[in-house]
Amino acid sequence: ILEIGGNLLERLPEDFGKLYRLARLDLSGNKITELPDSFVFLKYLGELNLSGNGLSGLPEQFVALQSLKVLYLAYNQLRDLPDLPFSLLKLVLSYNRFEQMPETIGKLLYLTELYLDHNQLMSVSGHIGKLRSLIVLNLSDNNIKKLPPQIGFLDNLDELNVSNNPLEFIPEEVVQLPGNLYFYAVRTHLSEEQKQLLKQVAKQKNWVLLV
Repeated sequence: ILEIGGNLLERLPEDFGKLYRLARLDLSGNKITELPDSFVFLKYLGELNLSGNGLSGLPEQFVALQSLKVLYLAYNQLRDLPDLPFSLLKLVLSYNRFEQMPETIGKLLYLTELYLDHNQLMSVSGHIGKLRSLIVLNLSDNNIKKLPPQIGFLDNLDELNVSNNPLEFIPEEVVQLPGNLYFYAVRTHLSEEQKQLLKQVAKQKNWVLLV
């Protein structure tokens, strides 16, 4: 375990990958703008926190971190991502500059938590429907006008947050989501008719609904 967050670090040594036995690494709250190529040698790394840096990208071979389960990348300058390790269970991309959902996310079939809130997303790819293990999906505070119907495939979802988006319509497929769902859709452009429909469904399915 190595925790060196909040130290105003601007770069890591080129041979940082020699610490290959690291299982958890906290580099949050620094000023790191890029990672050394050797970073991908941290093959036992299970949890990585890179939040609050100035990252605009990740190494192309980041996918090599095949033990990685939890990845925090909030509060950076990211617009796109390379392929990520398929082992990921939790991915936090809040407060970045994404205008569309990175294609690699659709490959993370074991992902249970995905946070894409506070970005500049205009839409959400239908590939989201491949993430059948998702329990939490946060898309709040973006520029999303419509949701893909494939969200209805996420039958393990416990929490869906689409608040603070200019949403005008909720696909019928969302109604197929499981019972006991926490569904947040406040401050959207949904019509009163849409809101009433959601309230009816929530009552039938025992959802916790905020619209």
